Amino acid sequence: MPRHVLVIAFLVPVATLLLYLAGERLTPPGKSFLWMHALNTGDTYAYLAWAEQARDGHALFRVPFTEEPCRRLLFHPIFLAIGLAARALAFPSIALFHAARVVLGGLLLVALHRFFARRLRAAGAPPGAATFALLYAALGSGLGWRFARPDVHALRLPVDLWMPEAVLFLTILESPLFIGGILLAVLILDGLLPADGKARFAGARGGALLVLLALLLGFTHPFELVTIAAVLFVAAAMAPALGVPLPCWFARSAALFAVGVAISFAYVRFVLGGDPVFARWLADVRSPSPRPAAYLIAFAPQILLALFALPRVLARRAPSDLLLLAWPVAAALLLYAPLAQQRRFVAGAQIPLTALAVEGLLVGLPDALRRARAFGSRRRALPLEALPAQGRRSRVALLAAFLAFSFATNAVVLRADVAHFRRGEYPLYLERDLLAGIAAFRDRSGDDALLLASPEVAHFVPALAGRRVFGGHADMTVDAARKADEARRFFGAASAPDERRALLARAGVTHVLLSPYEAAFAGRDPAHLAGPDPGAYFGGVAARLGLVAVFRAGPVTLFEVARG
Repeated sequence: MPRHVLVIAFLVPVATLLLYLAGERLTPPGKSFLWMHALNTGDTYAYLAWAEQARDGHALFRVPFTEEPCRRLLFHPIFLAIGLAARALAFPSIALFHAARVVLGGLLLVALHRFFARRLRAAGAPPGAATFALLYAALGSGLGWRFARPDVHALRLPVDLWMPEAVLFLTILESPLFIGGILLAVLILDGLLPADGKARFAGARGGALLVLLALLLGFTHPFELVTIAAVLFVAAAMAPALGVPLPCWFARSAALFAVGVAISFAYVRFVLGGDPVFARWLADVRSPSPRPAAYLIAFAPQILLALFALPRVLARRAPSDLLLLAWPVAAALLLYAPLAQQRRFVAGAQIPLTALAVEGLLVGLPDALRRARAFGSRRRALPLEALPAQGRRSRVALLAAFLAFSFATNAVVLRADVAHFRRGEYPLYLERDLLAGIAAFRDRSGDDALLLASPEVAHFVPALAGRRVFGGHADMTVDAARKADEARRFFGAASAPDERRALLARAGVTHVLLSPYEAAFAGRDPAHLAGPDPGAYFGGVAARLGLVAVFRAGPVTLFEVARG
């Protein structure tokens, strides 16, 4: 592996930490930065809830965001590793979350360079094309910057402004989950449809490795299993039309991959699906695709440049091109297939488009311009037309300018993050008194404790305290709307003592957290929390409810629910 590739694979993921360091530096007094970024504040601490369970010594995880009992059935290798490392090193789980993001991001970039080197070498691209493709994949985005508007809902904007799975830079910036899924998908696809047509999973060991990779991907991010299956199907359908014979070992390798897929989906269907809480979670979570223009704008530069490579690809009919053509087609079909998780299938689609775009930029476009000039359709050469004949400095300057332009949308996202940091508001920052209350809940409760708090606060409790909540993360809470309404009535002023007591008894609530968030959630004045008696918030009947204040920090009070 060339040294400069290792440098890129190290620097790009590490550089993303600068954004989070900026968030830490801008922390307002009395608050703590949660080391998230504004692109996706809903999922980071949901993932950390799994890692925190591993930190507490559990290899299998339960859903901690709902009152209903849930068995420990979920196995997730990435968050298991993060939790175990956090436990061994005595570091916060969020620190190991970002360490995993950096390490997996580096491994992904190394794998991508090998992927690009094999494909572009077979395409006759000039030396250095693979490195340029790596930089373009790691830093590039689309034309979303032109359509960025703060008054428009994210789902109506180009996906390179808000969807971390769509753009590799945002993937590396966001989460080790998406990085791990794409990394495994690249390793599997590069072996099933190799550039040189040689078997990568030959023999018993190779077959076992393929099944293992498929299982690992199934436990990590199973959506990519669907993508790979679709790519193989499309590749098999396209091969005869392109005149590219599939190797004799392809059917065997595809069958072995199908074994891993079958085991993974049997686990999801019969193991996770056998638990009512997991079954509801799997059934209720939906990620529909936005309108096609949101994808087309985000991938417009790659698609346009890839068109200049397409005549060369169709003419040479090489095995190395089959994956580059089949992957984008499969992704496009899945994005609007009648499936609940449509937009998840965009993950990784940027990779083959980048390979085709780089061939189009460095080879196809100059060839097209030369032909156009030869026929007299152009009187003046564009800079890229003379690219192969220019000096090294000129070529590097032109390509660097191209990369800088391609980074524009990512720069818009980073600037928006910093703007959110400057506001110093929830959910990127939480008050230290509130964090102290959550820590007190962990210290004063057992593994089966259940906390009642507002959904805004409860969202962070499983990751910070390793305990269950009455209702928190909207996608992982059974009947989330009903529970939010019940919590609002509990903390509201009009709720009768009997109604509150009934809720505590029915749900098995062991602790109640009261803070300005709960007051605001119920439409009450947080000034009610400033008095010497925290129980006064409940109209002086806290004792009748069995609420005993066991911790207080500023306006935050933790109550324990006395039984009997």
